[in-house]
Amino acid sequence: MPIQLQIIAIIFAAYYFIMTVKLIKSDSAEIYQMNKWLFLSVILVIGALFPGFGTFVAHILGVTTLTSLALYILTAFLIIVSLEYQIELSKKKKQLKKLTQEISIMNKKIY
Repeated sequence: MPIQLQIIAIIFAAYYFIMTVKLIKSDSAEIYQMNKWLFLSVILVIGALFPGFGTFVAHILGVTTLTSLALYILTAFLIIVSLEYQIELSKKKKQLKKLTQEISIMNKKIY
């Protein structure tokens, strides 16, 4: 990897890590929601600092290029995250429905 590209990758990865930590510290996001993004930011920093390691892992797994490996891993990561959020959304919808029903029952008892 050319040194210019490595410097850009390090800056991007460090910025992503700092922004993730800032979101957690400012209470804009809960730690249990951000743990996967924090983990990803650490992986980005490590990958930016040691680009040869990613190529080594790609060759061990039988993938021809690091770019292909990154594409496969990131696609799988995003599908898993999407599935987790869909499950969480379904749970919240059920909770909201139950809460609405309980409030309706309480209002009926009061009036």
